[in-house]
Amino acid sequence: MHPLRTGAARQLGGVNRKGNRKATGTEHRSTISKFFISPTSVNDWEEDVLGVDVLPDGESVDITFGRGEGSTLFDMKVVDSDNDSYEWFKIPLDEVNTLTLGFNKSGVAIASWE
Repeated sequence: MHPLRTGAARQLGGVNRKGNRKATGTEHRSTISKFFISPTSVNDWEEDVLGVDVLPDGESVDITFGRGEGSTLFDMKVVDSDNDSYEWFKIPLDEVNTLTLGFNKSGVAIASWE
């Protein structure tokens, strides 16, 4: 793992990308090319926390992101190398140590955390 940002207030460790199946039933193993984290109270996606980096399938990375001015819930959006985007809302990232992104058996994009 390698840090992508320094100096920000919140650290999210071990963001793992797990390929599986899209809703079409096809095997899906693509790279995350953009990863946005914004406080739920903000109506806009903030900066891409990956910057110029990408997150290949099956790999993990530590990311640091902004404080969110007292926010405890955050929204996330990822864009993969196929230009498909997936969004999750109201995630309590201040309680999350490890976040795992992938697809369930039905092909729905999921985010789980510890």
